[in-house]
Parts: sequence; structure tokens; C-alpha cells
Amino acid sequence: MERVIWLIGNRLRMARTQLIARRYHKETLAVTALLEQNAATLHVTSPLHKIPYLLENRLTLSDAFGTLELIRNHGEDENERNLARLSLDILEKVHDELHFYQGLQRIYESVANAPEDQTPREVRHHCMRAFRALFEQTHYNVAGEEHLPDSSGHLFIMNHLENHTDNMLPNDFRLTLDTHFVSSMVIYPKYHEAPIRVVKKPALDWYGFQQYFDRLEYLYVYPGEVDEEDRDRHLTREQRNRQFIEQALERLQQGDNIIICPEGRCYYTEESPGPFKAGAFRLALAADIEPLIVPIAVANFDKRLTRTCTAATVFPPFKVSDYINDPDDAESLSEFILTVNEWYKGYVRQAIELTQRCEQAL
Repeated sequence: MERVIWLIGNRLRMARTQLIARRYHKETLAVTALLEQNAATLHVTSPLHKIPYLLENRLTLSDAFGTLELIRNHGEDENERNLARLSLDILEKVHDELHFYQGLQRIYESVANAPEDQTPREVRHHCMRAFRALFEQTHYNVAGEEHLPDSSGHLFIMNHLENHTDNMLPNDFRLTLDTHFVSSMVIYPKYHEAPIRVVKKPALDWYGFQQYFDRLEYLYVYPGEVDEEDRDRHLTREQRNRQFIEQALERLQQGDNIIICPEGRCYYTEESPGPFKAGAFRLALAADIEPLIVPIAVANFDKRLTRTCTAATVFPPFKVSDYINDPDDAESLSEFILTVNEWYKGYVRQAIELTQRCEQAL
């Protein structure tokens, strides 16, 4: 009877551990607790003793799963095999996150270390297809695609969200998931060409960032002082801004779409959007043939994508000249940007509502 009571108690503790893990997203802590509770029943040489340590770091997660799967299939006894089986069940969502993270690693490597004979356009195409395959494994919702212009060569603006810390690569680079989602899941299917992003020029010690951006041939803006190795470091900030506008206008004339995040920094979904800067709007007014500005609002890309629903919503495009009579009237432009900022508050709320409907449908 004591043995039966012990067995029942053990099973109840395991069931409670699983329930807590699924309800509070504390899977790794639950597995650690499970193994600690059963440590006395395991051989001292059991590989299960090292699982809590392997679960502590994203880079050793694959080793943890490999060890658990091996024990589940070839453990020394039924108790060890059962604990491995339970651990794998509890860690199911963590395994999904690992798979997503490994996908990000593969995409980064395929872009940053793309063969030299591949053109930036070819690299962008490969990047879009790889991200589409990755995002298809998540829950998302896209709306308003009917507002996308029939032709290309336009400016797409969007609110910019933080990245979840779990997505940081070993070189401290975080792939911006919201812009890659809009690029690969909204713009690329419509025009069959990858858009060009506007990004801040990476600092000197951010080699991994520049390696990735250079291969995609993104357009750089210079928010501050330029590093000493920049070959055009003699240019003033004003000259650099003019150079950027010339490069961007050339891409628009070639029919490329350009993505700009007017906030100039990232925010969490609940805080978005932040204040807009004037660069995208000035760029539109500087063009001989004025491009449309296409607003897109996104939500939940600052969260774990394997545990949430994300959304991107396209809103009706507009021309800045429809609201600004004089391109040199800085005051009117500032007032209009504040108006667009107010529009975006409603846009982001609609994107959040779209994620909520998606979550309810799961």
C-alpha cells in the first residue's frame, strides 16, 4: 500500500507539473522541478541529470532535446524513459520555439554568407522565400491587401516593434520580424519582388549587422557620427542625407518598393506607434513622380511568435501632396505628420483587434 500511495503521489506531482507548465508558460522550470523531484529514483549516471543545465541556454536546447529523445527510446529503465517522455510532452512549445529560432539562424547564414556570385536581388528573393516558409508555421492574419497599389515603386510605412529577446542570434543580431513579415507575406506575394528596407548604418563593431544588410543592398541612413572606416566619412550629415534621398529616388524610379519605419526606433505593441519623423514624407515630396505612401500597421511581433497571433493590416494609400501645398512649408509638414501619427494610433488598434480575433479562433 505504501508503494501504491507513493506511485499515485508521484503521478499527481507529474500531472500538476504539466498543468502549471501549460498554464503559465514555465515549461523549462516545470521540467527542472520534475527531474529534481525524481532525482532519487534515477541512476547517478543518468543523462537526465544534465537536462536542467542544457535548458538554460538557447544554444544548448537542441542538445537537451536530442538527449531526451535518446532516453525516451533507449533509456536504462521504464522510470527513466517515462520521465524523458513526460519532459518532451511538457517542452512541446519550447521545441516549436527552438525550431523557429533555428530557422532564423539558417536565414541569417544564407544571407550574410551568400555566394559572392549571387546578386543582391537574388539574395533578397531567397530571403523572402525562406521567411515565408518560416512564418507559415506561425499563427497570423493579414488584412487590407485590396489597398495595395497595382504597380510597384512606392513607399511603404509601418510601425516598428521590438524583437523578443529569445530571438537574439549568437552574434547579438536580431532579425526584425515585423519588417520581414511585411516584406515576405504582404509585399512580395503582390509584386514578386522583395522591397528595399531603409535601416540605420550599423556601428563599427556591429559587423554581423552590416554583413547582413549589405548582402540585401538595403539603404542606409546615418543617425549620428559615422565610424572611422566609412569610405565617405568626409561627407557632412546634410550631404549624407542628400545622398540617401538620391539613392532612394533612383530605386523608386526603377520600380522598387521601399519600406521605411518613420518612428526611427522600436516600440512594444501596447506603446505603438511612437512619434514619426519627417524623412519618408520628405522623400515622397522630393520625387519627380510622387510615389504613393502605403500605411501598414503590425501587432504582436514583439512577442514569441510560436505562442501568439500576429497581424499586418494595409490601409488606403495617399500622396503627401494631397495634404501639403508647399513642400518647403516645414510647419505644414509637421502638422500633417502629427495627423498621420493620429491615424496610426487607430491603425495599430485595428491590428491588435485582428490578433485577438485570430487567437479566439484557435
